[in-house]
Amino acid sequence: MHMGPCMALASMGDYATMELGLPSVGSALGFASTVCNFRPNGTGPKSLTMNMSAGSGGGGRVLPRFLHPKSTMSKASLTFWGRQNSEAIVESLTTGRLGSLNVGKLIMKPNGVIMNGNTRVKILQDRGFDLMKLWGLLD
Repeated sequence: MHMGPCMALASMGDYATMELGLPSVGSALGFASTVCNFRPNGTGPKSLTMNMSAGSGGGGRVLPRFLHPKSTMSKASLTFWGRQNSEAIVESLTTGRLGSLNVGKLIMKPNGVIMNGNTRVKILQDRGFDLMKLWGLLD
């Protein structure tokens, strides 16, 4: 039986945090990349992200993911951003401003972790926004 890179890493257990990016692996199937994340000592969930949207403008990028869960986001901030229209939220992620407010530009690591803009992105995700489009908003 053939074991892919994530299966091989998973079989090693939860003793390390690992990320493995393999560009264009299985390109005939449309895979742009494979990322395997394993938390040390079982402190968090194992996760496997496979970006299968290479043809939809993903450009080989991984699916963006949140730095922290919605349950830890400020309720006041969620309410504020929930009242804004989607176009204004997207513009705030690119310019770092909402009217006269300085709210900060979107910051994402190459591994897809959203470092700034988590609440705004969560509101957009709840509205059905394609998170892969976030890569196009970065400078």
